[in-house]
Amino acid sequence: MSHLPHMKNLQKLIVYPARLGGYGLLAVAAMICVDTVTRKVLKVSIVGSTEISGFAFAFATGVAMALAVLSAAHIRVDVVQRLLPQTLAALLNVLAAAALFAIAAVLIWNEWLQLHEALEFGATSTLLDIPLWIPHALFLFGLILFAVAAFAVLIAQLRGSTADAAPLAADPDNPFDIPDDVR
Repeated sequence: MSHLPHMKNLQKLIVYPARLGGYGLLAVAAMICVDTVTRKVLKVSIVGSTEISGFAFAFATGVAMALAVLSAAHIRVDVVQRLLPQTLAALLNVLAAAALFAIAAVLIWNEWLQLHEALEFGATSTLLDIPLWIPHALFLFGLILFAVAAFAVLIAQLRGSTADAAPLAADPDNPFDIPDDVR
């Protein structure tokens, strides 16, 4: 996204948990395939596969949202923005980054409440009896990464640094505005 060290470091911090979440989803997909075959052939099901799938999905979703911010992978509507003066387009980018950070903050608050409740009541999953604070903590971790990434992009937008703000910066000369892959 940027040549500046702090944004590169943030990318590196986020890309590894995101990969871990992706590998978790691949493992869940394999587990579901095995579960489907064993249920059909042997009439036996993997106990708790739905719970494990939900836990993996929660973690992967949180960290993927963080990676999407730094990779400019969130959906935006650029058709109108490209027709606007660059100053107005830049203002819209700041508003978009601020909205993304606000959404992250609301999600963190809600997930914190869920985590607190799971700890307070000692809640566990139905089939595997896993303490629910574990998946809530993993999701909260991903949401915090999401908020940090959104805040970093917001600060970059406010500073007007095009190198730092590449994912949300208006680029009228680029008809596709596709960012480089995270390396």
